[in-house]
Amino acid sequence: MELLIPTSYKEKLPKDISYPVGAELISQHLEGVPQFNELKLSFFFWTGAYHNILNRDIHTFLEVTYSRSENSISNTKKNEVTQWVTPEWRIGVSPVPGKIRKKVREVCIAEGFEIIKDWLLKDRPNNWYYGRKSIKLLYDATGEKLQFKETT
Repeated sequence: MELLIPTSYKEKLPKDISYPVGAELISQHLEGVPQFNELKLSFFFWTGAYHNILNRDIHTFLEVTYSRSENSISNTKKNEVTQWVTPEWRIGVSPVPGKIRKKVREVCIAEGFEIIKDWLLKDRPNNWYYGRKSIKLLYDATGEKLQFKETT
């Protein structure tokens, strides 16, 4: 039996937009990465972005983030580890217009999951593991191609 990355949140969507990838597909393609058991999955839709989702050419549809703060007076209590200093790996999936969902899914399977997997498998110095880092997959509907952006 295949392990699934746990889903912590999934927003229902209007009929003309949809999530291009789901928990099973993501779990299948990221199985074997060292962070697999630490990953949490969320499916986000902000209703205020509905018009933008339908009318933009470039769609951010998947983001993997790592976050961890350093201990400080403002984020810790004496002798207690809080959520701010606990490392956290998250995957966020955002909807795309239904008419391009299949293309986004196909390009994610063909290229996107490999980009994400490579990012998760990179050797990094210890100081990398503080702050917030991410990689985003974007789909250019005009050029029908995948793009990605890293933030450090």
